Amino acid sequence: MTEAEWSHWMAAAQQGDANAYRLVLAEAAAWLRRFFLRRLPPPMIDCLVPGFGGADYV
Repeated sequence: MTEAEWSHWMAAAQQGDANAYRLVLAEAAAWLRRFFLRRLPPPMIDCLVPGFGGADYV
């Protein structure tokens, strides 16, 4: 996701667009998962990034 796309989806999510909100959460979870995979043992990641995919938050 480019910075422009992120800005667009974030603005839409903040205005109440549920689909944009799910997309932002899914992208954030994917980024965090990649970040933590390089730094922590894999079993710890599910505790830090629950609901990977955003479905648990909407």
